[in-house]
Amino acid sequence: MASVSISGSTVAVAALATGSATITVSASDPAGLTATQTFETIVPNRAPEPLGSIPDLTVHVGDTATLDGAPRFTDPDGDALSYGASSSNPSVAAVSVSGSTVAVAALATGSTTITVSASDPAGLTATHVFEVAVLVPGPDLTFTGVSPVSAKLAPGRSATFTFGIRNQGTAPSAATTIRAMRSPNPIISGRDTEIGAYALAPLGANEQRAFPLTITVDAGSAAGTIYIGMCVDAVQGESNTRNNCSDGARLTIAVPSAGRGLVARDRPAIRIWAHSPPAGDR
Repeated sequence: MASVSISGSTVAVAALATGSATITVSASDPAGLTATQTFETIVPNRAPEPLGSIPDLTVHVGDTATLDGAPRFTDPDGDALSYGASSSNPSVAAVSVSGSTVAVAALATGSTTITVSASDPAGLTATHVFEVAVLVPGPDLTFTGVSPVSAKLAPGRSATFTFGIRNQGTAPSAATTIRAMRSPNPIISGRDTEIGAYALAPLGANEQRAFPLTITVDAGSAAGTIYIGMCVDAVQGESNTRNNCSDGARLTIAVPSAGRGLVARDRPAIRIWAHSPPAGDR
C-alpha cells in the first residue's frame, strides 16, 4: 500500500496502492537505545476522470455510430475501468456497450441524450454526456395529427378537419397527391375508400403544412360512425413509405328518428362529400 524511506530526519511515505498501512518510525542514540512512534497511513481510492468531451452526433435512421470510451477517461490510480452507457430516449436511439466500445443505434427521428460512464473496481464513476440527433435520409412524408379528432354532424351539415403533414426527412420532397379516405375504423390505409384527391406542393426538409379537408354529410345520409383520414402518395427517393397515412378522425352522423323527410330507418347508407380549398388558398 505504501513504502517508506528516510533521509536524515525526514521520513517519506510513498503511496503505492489504495488501502492502509501502519508506519513505525524509530529514533536511536549512539548506545543503541531506541524510541518508536507508530501511525496509520491511508491511501484513498480516487475516482476516474473524464478527458475532453464527446461531440454531439447526427445519425440517420437505421445506421449505428460507434465510439471508443477508453481514450475519453483516465484513472489517477491506474485502475482498470469498466464502461457503461444509457439513452434518455431509447425509442429514438438505443445504446449498447462491448468492452470500451459504445454503439448508438438510430431507430426513429428525434433526439436523445447519451450518457457514457467509466467505473473503477471500487465503483467510483466518471461520465460524459452528449446529444444524438436522428434524421431520416432523403424525403419522408408523414402526418403529424388531425384537428378536431372527432365531430358530430346532422345530415346537410359540414365540418372541417385540418391535417398536419410534414416532410421529416433531410431532403425536399417532390410534388405529389394527397388523398382523402373514408374508413370504418381509425386505422387509415390506402385500401380504404378514396373520397377525394388533391395536389400537394413540394415540401422542404423538415417543413410542415396544414391541409384542411371539409366533409359534408348528404341530406339523405343514414346515421352511423365512420373515420376520415388522409394518405399521401410516396415521392421518389422516400426513405419510409409505411407512414404515409394519417390517423382517422371520428365522424358521427346523427339522424333524427322522426320528423320531416326521411326517418332514420329509410336512409340506406352513410353518404358524404369531401372538399379542400384550392392550393393557393391553403
